[in-house]
Formats: sequence, C-alpha cells, structure tokens
Amino acid sequence: MFLLANIGLRQSEARYLRMVGRLSLQENRRYLGHSIALLFIKASCVAQDVYSAMHLRGYINQQVRLKELKLSMVDYLFIINSLLILVVIFVIGY
Repeated sequence: MFLLANIGLRQSEARYLRMVGRLSLQENRRYLGHSIALLFIKASCVAQDVYSAMHLRGYINQQVRLKELKLSMVDYLFIINSLLILVVIFVIGY
C-alpha cells in the first residue's frame, strides 16, 4: 500500500512540475484515467518482481511451522475463565 501511494505521489508531483497553465476538465479526466491505468501496470510489474525475487530465494508457496501448536491445560482454563467472566457481565448487565 505504501509503495503504491508513493508511486502515485511521484506521478502527481511529476505532472505538477511539467504542467504549464490550466487544463480543461476533459483533459484532467483523461489524465486521471491514464494515471490510474499506469499505476495498476506499475503495481503489476512490482508484484511480479517481488514474486520472482521470492521464488529465486526458495519460496515454494508452503507454510513452514517450527513446532506444532497444541492446546494445553492453561489454554483451556483461560477459555473457561473468559467465558465465565463474559456470562457474569451479561447477567449483571440485565
């Protein structure tokens, strides 16, 4: 998101620096349409470059976990305690 915002900001600054005089409403709309299209094209190129870089570094589209996640007794006690507090709050509220 920040990269796209930065690209859009640079595009608008470049237009402001190149522009001499005022543009008509039709020319402004045409420029806005071209700018949006160019932003999507640049975003697609950046995404492709990032994916290529990740692929070259060994990214294979799979998640890797270092250890298996399991619920312990402490987790069950926390869930039960939270539910009891929630029930008490609803009972007191009515």
